[in-house]
Amino acid sequence: MNTVRNLSRRDFIKLSGAGAAAFVIGVQLPGCSRPNEIPFAEFMPNVFITLDSSGAVTIIANRAEMGQGIRTGLPMVVADEMEADWARVAIEQSDGTPKYGNQATDGSKSVRMYYSVMREAGASCRLMLEQAAAGIWGAEVSECKAEFHEVKHHPTGRVLGYGELANAASSLPVPPPESLTLKRPDEFRYIGKDRALVDLPDIIRGKALYGADYLVPGMVYAVIARSPVVGGKLKSVDDTEARKVAGVIDVVHLEGPQVPAGFMNKEGIAVIAESTWAAIRGRDSLDVEWDDGPGASYNSRSFMDDLGDLSSGDVRLVRNLGDADTAWKSASHTVSGRYRIPHITHAAMEPLVATAHYEADGTLKLWAPVQYADMARDVAAQAAEIEPDKVTILQTLIGGAFGRKAQMDFVVEAVKLSRMLGKPVRVQWTREDDVKHGYYPALSVQKLDASLDGARRVTGLRHRLATNSIVSTFVPDIRFLGDDFLNQGIIDMPLAIPHVRVENVATETFVRIGWCRSVYNVYSAFSIGSFLDELAIARGLDPIDNFIELLGPDRNFDYPGVILEGDGVPNYDESVEVFPFETGRLRRVVELVRDKSGWGEVRSAGRSLGFAAHRSFLTYVACVVEVTVDAKGNFAIPRVDYAVDCGTVINPDQVKAQFQGGATFAASHALYGEVTISGGRTEQSNFHDYRVARMGAAPREVFVHLIGDGEKPTGVGEPPVPPFTPALCNAIFSATGTRIRDLPVGDQIKA
Repeated sequence: MNTVRNLSRRDFIKLSGAGAAAFVIGVQLPGCSRPNEIPFAEFMPNVFITLDSSGAVTIIANRAEMGQGIRTGLPMVVADEMEADWARVAIEQSDGTPKYGNQATDGSKSVRMYYSVMREAGASCRLMLEQAAAGIWGAEVSECKAEFHEVKHHPTGRVLGYGELANAASSLPVPPPESLTLKRPDEFRYIGKDRALVDLPDIIRGKALYGADYLVPGMVYAVIARSPVVGGKLKSVDDTEARKVAGVIDVVHLEGPQVPAGFMNKEGIAVIAESTWAAIRGRDSLDVEWDDGPGASYNSRSFMDDLGDLSSGDVRLVRNLGDADTAWKSASHTVSGRYRIPHITHAAMEPLVATAHYEADGTLKLWAPVQYADMARDVAAQAAEIEPDKVTILQTLIGGAFGRKAQMDFVVEAVKLSRMLGKPVRVQWTREDDVKHGYYPALSVQKLDASLDGARRVTGLRHRLATNSIVSTFVPDIRFLGDDFLNQGIIDMPLAIPHVRVENVATETFVRIGWCRSVYNVYSAFSIGSFLDELAIARGLDPIDNFIELLGPDRNFDYPGVILEGDGVPNYDESVEVFPFETGRLRRVVELVRDKSGWGEVRSAGRSLGFAAHRSFLTYVACVVEVTVDAKGNFAIPRVDYAVDCGTVINPDQVKAQFQGGATFAASHALYGEVTISGGRTEQSNFHDYRVARMGAAPREVFVHLIGDGEKPTGVGEPPVPPFTPALCNAIFSATGTRIRDLPVGDQIKA
């Protein structure tokens, strides 16, 4: 089926709700169709490209912008193939309705999923404009060439602008895909070239609108005292003093559901006021007593200690290649390591906020920085007890998310309160709310053992891990990871070791577990990347030489010995035939980072390098981190080098920005990140006790070396994080002799 369709004005208005336009292309994105919910059951366009008679081009973005540049990147692809003048391209945001399909912004998948179809859409527009010009001139289409927003007739020099051609093009059929001529890479005007974000001018000038920037007439403000323990219920509340605070309007009880609650809100007491500050002061004046319930038994540190060496508990065998136990018994030498990562929190700069307006006619409007506009629409409808088609979402720019704004309890709170009060309500979270009431990434304990023969060759590897499953937030009694999460650096470890045994130990969950940047790749990369460095030292090898040797010959990793519960290998929602795990590409980034980082060069005293490499979200990344530690124990990260193979690079500057930001994000959590829970209650509250990397601790220079080889593009939002932490910790060992097996690094560094 053709993924592009020329829409009539009537069809466009029916689908988009917009005014008439001269030339409208509807693009059907893969994996986005909902045939029973919108017109055109045989063809459901999710993105619209419009060209009006003035020559203005408007492209709908159906992914949220949170600094990753997707509102710029995908339109660049369309505009390039369309031969459009970028200065005449405008971007509009989708609104969560089904006509825009799947609007989930996660998994570093937007570019890889939509690159080809966006090229096809742009090329279709270009050819149709050439056909329209040929029709007007009575010329052969082959004589008409679209170039930078106009079509030229080369034999005569005649020129028609795109706006002049819009009406004629609107009546033409979309050409079949086989008739399209996509550009060669050397013809690209925008793809592969640095391009500033379309939102950057407004951001710089303070005109960009984020979640807390929208003012709705008649709006009131809510700040909520929430149960400090997951599943806790209100026992009693005295709101006498709160109601005395100037500006406080009301105090209302917001009931919470039973756990696991998914995206639903915690139990709480909402203070409604004329301003956020009045609501905060009112909340501070509440006298609340909670019934903590079963969740009060949870202590994160003792729970991690109880997991111990992972020798007890129910176990699921997830990979069994050869006979690792026999290899262990016959080994002449063994190496073992146990690695632990605590709960962390996302620490996005923008605290959670949502504004909802439940209107008298039973419709709902929502303004919120959400990663899933379509899912937010469904969640909001459920909270308001109305049908989803009565919900309209204005998806705002997002000031940092990392997965937290994919969990929409804050949206539910605003919707419920607006329905209760019958007026628009903004729910504003404080930084303390954000830290204490998060969906925390899982804690993890992993143990690795390697067997070596008399020649110090690695004969076997045993890997046992325990970690909380995100699914436990939605479904009760989930104790193991599913295939998709295991395939994030655990069962897809591509080392050419003859005997491998991987086991997942059952783990109970007592808090809300959520996505965070790179998800389970963080745990697997830290444990395996650190262990490989230990293994290199034990073998007397350079860590990069050790990695390349264990990686083995170039091949497509075919998951030998992997035991799956579902059908087929999870591969970040892609088939392994289309996106195989190519170990040669991993080797290539390793070799590149070795060359670019100066690996192996003589360093001055106190300056050391660490290395790690990892594939996540189909992108191959190798990382070298340089650290300095002086005699007084002062620590710094002067330089980081990344080598990256993400296939075709759309916007190099933005890819580099993702890795530069990713290095600082990873450094924050590696050095300081720890959420501790005692009696079910989070002990941290703000940046004084949940630190992020400030200027002195953040990497000073981050060099990103891209391999743009024409391969299908993959994602870059999440892949910077996994290899950074093991590379950092390996560098710390090289500098100090202190092996970091437990995160955060904290005060473990000794000069």
